[in-house]
Amino acid sequence: MVSNKQIELDRNYGEWRTISIQGKQIFCECKCGVKKNVCKYALIKGRSTNCGCKNKSISLPINTVFGRLKVVSNIEEKSVKGELVVYVNCTCSQNIILVNKNSLKKGFTQSCGCLRNEIVRERKRIHGLSSSYEYKTWIYLKSICYNNNHRQYKSYGALGIEVSQNWRNDFTQFLHDMGTAPPGTTISRIDFAKNFTLNNCFWLTKSSKQKRFLKSSPDVFPSSIFSDQIRDYCALTVGSSIIAEHAAGEPDIDKLAFKYNLSSAEVINIILRGDDPRSLGSISALQ
Repeated sequence: MVSNKQIELDRNYGEWRTISIQGKQIFCECKCGVKKNVCKYALIKGRSTNCGCKNKSISLPINTVFGRLKVVSNIEEKSVKGELVVYVNCTCSQNIILVNKNSLKKGFTQSCGCLRNEIVRERKRIHGLSSSYEYKTWIYLKSICYNNNHRQYKSYGALGIEVSQNWRNDFTQFLHDMGTAPPGTTISRIDFAKNFTLNNCFWLTKSSKQKRFLKSSPDVFPSSIFSDQIRDYCALTVGSSIIAEHAAGEPDIDKLAFKYNLSSAEVINIILRGDDPRSLGSISALQ
């Protein structure tokens, strides 16, 4: 343990001059005028020789390059926030701007803003469809699934509905999988209990009952838009969903019939006999 005898008052340790001893802290004054407590051990071992003013006073050499910025003056100023700023010139123009010195040295600032703008333009250029209906649909899907401030989040993200991993951060993949939306269509899911994925999504023709985009209430699916394979899959989903809901404690047959656009008799047949709903005629509403 270092004793007080090893510290002498009114003595210089680097740029520090000792003033008083306060236990393990030595109250010192730097040559620049700053007064503060310094750890005794750091002072004796030479690990602290000044308040930091010596490093701060070293100007960046002229013509030093940081990214696209080049230092054009060794004169440094203080901003309104008290931060050191330096004069630099960006390669994109001849305009001289002031940049935070610390941010420049750490690589946080590499241009006047032109680099960021180019990255944004490049991202838009990749697909050139940032204003398209498909792109807005893609953004909307992510919003309702992951933005808890979105008014529809409670019906999707809050219920665990997600966007496919292949689509989440890749619009071009979403566009490749879904294709261009035919006129007058909106995206919808075959099974509303499942995520937005390639095997569960398709472009659905809008009708008077489908003007609300991506609502949690059941959509009405005109049977004419389905291929036989999709119709069969949807019908089986309806039957299994009805049986599952009834087994989970839903006793209201009329409610289930209204929900799935079936008659009460058809719902009873599905529950009692496990009838294949494909034999009950056209299924037009799915949940």
